[in-house]
Amino acid sequence: MACGRDLLLTAALISTCMGCGLGGGEPDIEAEFFDDFDYRTHAEAEARGWWIRGETHPGGPGCEEGRWDPALVEFASDPDLQGNRIVRLHAWTKGTCEDGAQSQIGTVAEKFREGTYAARIRFTDAPLFGAPAQPTVQAFFTYSHLRSPCDPLYSECDFEYLPVDTWNGCGGVPCLYLSTWETVGEIPWIPCLSIPDDMSTARPENLAGWRICSLRVLEGRVEYFVDDRLVASHGGDHYPDSPMAILFQHWFDGINLTPSADVQEYVMDIDWVYFAQGVLLSPSDVRANVSSCRALGISFRDEIEDPATPPAARFLRGDVNADGRLDIADPISALEFLFGSDDLDCPETADAQDDGELDVADPIHLLSYLFASGSAPPSPFGDCGWDPTPDAVGCTDHGPCR
Repeated sequence: MACGRDLLLTAALISTCMGCGLGGGEPDIEAEFFDDFDYRTHAEAEARGWWIRGETHPGGPGCEEGRWDPALVEFASDPDLQGNRIVRLHAWTKGTCEDGAQSQIGTVAEKFREGTYAARIRFTDAPLFGAPAQPTVQAFFTYSHLRSPCDPLYSECDFEYLPVDTWNGCGGVPCLYLSTWETVGEIPWIPCLSIPDDMSTARPENLAGWRICSLRVLEGRVEYFVDDRLVASHGGDHYPDSPMAILFQHWFDGINLTPSADVQEYVMDIDWVYFAQGVLLSPSDVRANVSSCRALGISFRDEIEDPATPPAARFLRGDVNADGRLDIADPISALEFLFGSDDLDCPETADAQDDGELDVADPIHLLSYLFASGSAPPSPFGDCGWDPTPDAVGCTDHGPCR
């Protein structure tokens, strides 16, 4: 039940509306997700399904070997509103990819697709300290994992704010990029499709300060709002195909950094995030529902069910004990799994024959490869990858391939 409905029910019981701002015409909401980020520690957020990117997951966007520091995700008191708490994403650099760090927080679950997304975000134009200004990218977006280059089921919807527009979409002034992705290739600037891989709108916008960014995904259309303004509308082939995660990210455009002797540090703040499943809400409806949640003392609500089938993960076939290599320990681990003394997060690693069944023939196949010049296990073998022949065995997590 939506917070607004909860509040109306409470209002009826106590004969007062409590200023909820919603009337009987509120659209029906199938299920709702709301987080007020009322946390003191990373562990509290992680217990509610958030993942904070750390140094074990380097790479893009931005710098190919970009560093992501979990310490730069800070749960803090709101300097503008006493008693309110926010999540603050720091990013700092001395003008090179090697000398700097970025931050990211996102939901573990990829379970959001059609409905209304929104977040209250404070964008910033200037560093807290240091000069010159660097090309910071402050992002609120949704995405599903890319199973393979040019994956036709990939989905992504982006708000990306560049106070220094090094992407040249707005003529050098602060710029907001709204992008809806159909897929992404191994090299992002080499397209996969006869159509562009993404639809993108660049708008000259100085967004410094608090803004509510809303994304509406329903009935073949993807609509982007800033506060009460519709700023982009996409759709067609680029309409999201798959359930997605919700993420916030603060990074640098590594190609256009300016080397400096000084550190430049930027921040972006997030007050709350909200999702209403299966319904198009206006920005004013979103604000009213969030106000209702807060009036009821609800700081977190998650009614969104996980997809029936978890998203597949990349893995190394044969790496049954998940240490990143194939040796005698792997057929032993496969036998332990088959005979009930162990569990596997990625059973697909033990399907050495890729026949969709786990049986004693699989560790025998591994032993034959290791010691009798037998054939190698089928792909993905040698390098991490997705199963080219998906089956019921499945894989939801394989540590060396995260």
